[in-house]
Amino acid sequence: MPTVKLLSRKDVESLLSMEEAISVLEEAFVELAEGRVIMPQRTAVKNNDVEGVSLFMPAFIPKISALGTKIVTVYNKNPTKHNLPAVMATVILLDPETGAPISIMEAGFLTAIRTGAVSGVATKYLARPDAKVHTIIGTGIQAKTQAWAVSKVRDVNECIVFSLDPKEAQMSFCQNVEALTKVPTRIADDKETAVKNADILTLATSASQPVIDGHWIKEGTHINGIGSHSPTML
Repeated sequence: MPTVKLLSRKDVESLLSMEEAISVLEEAFVELAEGRVIMPQRTAVKNNDVEGVSLFMPAFIPKISALGTKIVTVYNKNPTKHNLPAVMATVILLDPETGAPISIMEAGFLTAIRTGAVSGVATKYLARPDAKVHTIIGTGIQAKTQAWAVSKVRDVNECIVFSLDPKEAQMSFCQNVEALTKVPTRIADDKETAVKNADILTLATSASQPVIDGHWIKEGTHINGIGSHSPTML
């Protein structure tokens, strides 16, 4: 058996940039659109006793010889009950010629950057070229990589954020995003105004009820809607 590489979150963070993630996702989407990707429907295994769900996502992209699966778990009680992240992920990469395992890697960061990169690709091709204001609803790890990706494909000059997190958490988020993107980032005075000012609007929540009023969205706004992994989420 070949040696299996074990990659920690720190390893992945040191190896993968947002620019690279966006480029790879563009290529993968082309392969998918042209029917060359084998990607079965995602399988969900629920554990209702602890309000948890495990998501299994295999895929094979022949052009880049990528075969493997990602496993994402969403256990919302983890932070308060077990001092663990609510969302955890692992990727198992296989040799497409032999099926032998090549690598097992922590994929929490990889999941976040991949999700951000998808919105980066969407924003690159769908947002107005002159878009300047990016409004984000949500201040979790997914929201951070959304801000990062958008900053790589549009010359935004302001990022406005709103969430239900404590004020301290929102302030920390703004500081981290500004350091990462070099885009001035602030907490919204109110949600409605933040949405009305947006040229690019990102919804990064797992809410089961609407978090904005559609009438607030001005004509020409590009919307990235993420965070949903079940039919009961928006």
